[in-house]
Amino acid sequence: MLDFGLKRLRSAALQAAHKLAQPSDPNPQTCVAFDLENREIQIQFFVVTPIENLTSTVCLQKRQTALMETFLIGSTAYVVQLSDT
Repeated sequence: MLDFGLKRLRSAALQAAHKLAQPSDPNPQTCVAFDLENREIQIQFFVVTPIENLTSTVCLQKRQTALMETFLIGSTAYVVQLSDT
């Protein structure tokens, strides 16, 4: 089960990485690994960005996009109104 989950996470991370890069940029790369000793999943994104676009705001936006896309945050569309009752 863990192996399937890591494969799915690797796929999601790679799809998210493509949304972080511009079409003219080299292909983005990712690394997803499970640290057995610390029981942590580590996800790394390698995306080339022109130096003139590299600001803390851009980095935070890319980080937010990576998290949202990798874990499908905000991607569910409900056809009915949801309530807490």
